[in-house]
Amino acid sequence: MYGVGSAAWSKDLQCYWLSWEAHNDHRLRLNLPRGQCCSMAGAIKVAKAMAQIITSIDTYVGGKPDTLYLLVWGPRPKWRAFDAESAEAQQRRAAWAEDELRINGGMIGASTDP
Repeated sequence: MYGVGSAAWSKDLQCYWLSWEAHNDHRLRLNLPRGQCCSMAGAIKVAKAMAQIITSIDTYVGGKPDTLYLLVWGPRPKWRAFDAESAEAQQRRAAWAEDELRINGGMIGASTDP
C-alpha cells in the first residue's frame, strides 16, 4: 500500500507522495511512501496553496509519523521542523492547541473588521 508504485512525483515536494488529508484545526497530513522524505519549503508551499490557514503539517512515511512542520508564533512567526514522535513536537503541538483557542477564539488569522 505504501510503495512508490502508487505514488505521484512532486517537483515542489521533491519526492513521491500518496495523499494529503485535511484536519479541522488547520492541520494537514501528508502521506509518503516508504523511503521518501519531502522538502520542508515544498510542503509548506503546497499546503498554503490547498488551504487558507495552515498551522502544521504532519508527514507520515510508510504509514508511520515522521516529521511535524509547525508554524511557531512570536514577533516573527516561522516554520520549524520536529521529529513527529519527539517530546518537543508533542509539547509544541499541545501548546499550539492552547494558543489557538486563546487567540481569536480559535480562528487564527480571522478578521476583526465588521
